[in-house]
Parts: sequence; C-alpha cells; structure tokens
Amino acid sequence: MIFHVVGQDAHSGLRLPDDDLLRQVNDVLAYVRMPLFSLLSGYVYAWRPYTGGAGGFICGKARRLLVPVLTVGTAFAVLQSVIPGTNGHVQAWHLLHIVPVSQYWFLQSLFCIFVVVLVLEQAGLLRTPIRFAGVFLAVVVLHHANPLPDHLGLAGMTYLLPYFMAGLWANRFGAMPSRMALLGAAGGVFALLGLAHWAGAAQLPARNSGPALVLGLSGGLFLLRAGLRLGCLAWIGTHSFAIFLFNSMCAAASRIAWTSAWGQEVSTAVLLVSGVACALFGSIAIESLMRRGPPWALWAIGESSSAASSAPVTTAHAQLSQEAGDLHRAAQSALPEVLGPGRREASELRGP
Repeated sequence: MIFHVVGQDAHSGLRLPDDDLLRQVNDVLAYVRMPLFSLLSGYVYAWRPYTGGAGGFICGKARRLLVPVLTVGTAFAVLQSVIPGTNGHVQAWHLLHIVPVSQYWFLQSLFCIFVVVLVLEQAGLLRTPIRFAGVFLAVVVLHHANPLPDHLGLAGMTYLLPYFMAGLWANRFGAMPSRMALLGAAGGVFALLGLAHWAGAAQLPARNSGPALVLGLSGGLFLLRAGLRLGCLAWIGTHSFAIFLFNSMCAAASRIAWTSAWGQEVSTAVLLVSGVACALFGSIAIESLMRRGPPWALWAIGESSSAASSAPVTTAHAQLSQEAGDLHRAAQSALPEVLGPGRREASELRGP
C-alpha cells in the first residue's frame, strides 16, 4: 500500500522527487517486499500442495488468480484512463493483460509459477532435498539470466520463482539457516548497498542480480523465522487479497480528492496517512459490499460463490491459505509493506 501511495517515480503516486527520503526507503524495501511475498506464497502452497488432478488444479488457480486480472485489472485500467488526475494509462489496449497492468502482473506471474510447480511435482523433482536442490540451482540461473519477456507475467515468473521455491523448501523440509546467519547476510548486503549509494553509485543493483537475490532470500527467511505475532496484522490478513486488488484504486481516490479540494498545499504526511488508510479500509469495504452482492461479484474477485454463501468467513480463510495472493497466516509474520506489490519490480526485472 505504501508503495502505491508514494509512487514508483517522480511522475506517479505523490510525485515525490528522486532524492526524497520516502522514495529512497521505497526503493530499498523493494529488495525485500516482493521476495517476502513470494516466499510466503511458496510456504503457504506447501500446506496444500498438488497431489493429483492437474485439470482441477489449473482451473482452480485460473479462477483464483486470472479471473481477478480480467475483472478488477480491466476495471482499474479503464478507470485510470477516464478519471482526471490519475498517473499513467494503458498505452496499447489491444495488448491489455498480455502486457500486464499495474500490480496485477503478480497474479499472472504466480499462475505461471503454479504451472511450473505442477510439472515439477508430477515429475517427482521436488520430493527429496537433493532433487529439490538441483531444481533450485536451475531456477537461480533462470532468475539471473531472465530470458523471458514481460508478456503474460513470464518475466515476473523467473524473478519470483527462487523465492517461491525457498518458501516451499522451508515448509516441506524444515531446513533453514539460523536467525543470526540470515540477519547477518541481509544486514551485510544492506550495508554494501548503503556504501555503494554513499560512494555515488549511479543506481541500485538490478532486481535479478546476485546481491538482490541474497538480500531477498535472507531477509524473507529471517522474517519468517522471527515468528512475529500481531493480532492487527492477522485480521488484515483475512482481507489481504481484496487489499491487493483494490488498494491502488483507493489510494489514488484519496490523493485525487485531497488535491482537487486543496491543490498542492496538502502536506505529504497528510496524503501519505490518508492514502494508506483509504487503501486499507476502502479495500475492505469494497470486499464487504461484494460479499453482500450477487453471486457473480465473488467470482469477479476469484472466489466460489456457492462456497462463500454457505460459509463466508471460513471459506475466506481457506482460500487465503490456498492461494499465494491470500496469506491469512502469513500476514502474522510479514511486514505491512508486502500488501502493496509494486509496479516498479515489473518494469525493472530486466535490470539496467
């Protein structure tokens, strides 16, 4: 959420300059935010892994991940193109969703990951630590080479796959480095990045670089091992998928409303706090309205209307555990920033 409120560059979000502290913090957290979210996705998948029935598995993931891309993602693109004051719009409508829209690239990439994992599970390549380690090395090579285009979330798949596999490994085999080792690795890379910035480095390392991979893995695993328990985040986690889908729209609505009423005199602090609050509670309110609406409304956000009508709360929790976009239990060990997967990662997957 914070990412979308602050913006990915000086022409989006709050339109802060590149040397603004909030923008710099956003840039640094990008090395942990999406890796952590993806690592938790793999960890959650291990609770209910593929055990057979490829058709049903793929259809379930398509309903949960791709249907919201086509419904909410398309609505976002249309609203962005017709409402004054928005930042950016679709450049080529005939390539809508072939070229991913905003943060919805994550859902497309995650679907691709599940297809890859399905094939690997069927081949038995993830059953033993030795086989899994061989697959992970191949995934790291693919991550660094990044040979695939952005289309259909393919580049995002190669970017996120090592983190997803790391989360799956941690849950399936229970083997992780100690907290001190993880903290040391993450802190060391952060220190190197800080020294590089202090020395006048032109830009931060690419998202698919070696330092970024080490930082993402060590930072994500450390937060997972930390075992943080916060009741407020656990409650937010029950709405995490809706927040992911709608937070950009709600944050933009808050910013446009403030600037329309008060112009450029509104302080950054007011825009930031109100934007985050609107993104959070506005998304939850939209989800609540959709649950009270017709059955097709739940299909639009990837849920089964028949199951939701019989047990809305329980089903919501089960869905959150099944899909990597809905991390009910994972929200207890994640930072709030993971709820706002950003667009910058999608545009920077290919590095400098």
